[in-house]
Amino acid sequence: GLRCRRDSWNDDNFIYLVIGHVFTVEREPLNTIYEDGRQIVFRTHIDKYEGNNVCNMWYPRHEDLLANDWREC
Repeated sequence: GLRCRRDSWNDDNFIYLVIGHVFTVEREPLNTIYEDGRQIVFRTHIDKYEGNNVCNMWYPRHEDLLANDWREC
């Protein structure tokens, strides 16, 4: 997929789409929360890479949605 960023962000920040999928619980840490074999739905969402090997789920602000400084990176 595409990586996109705003000009106002730090150079190493960008967002990208994470496509949802279904996976089966088989190991820690999830099998300490759910029983082994349980099917978990991981929904499609947007992540933001924030530098220093850190990614977080990203929720755009209204300002981000309407900005005209987006570019592909």
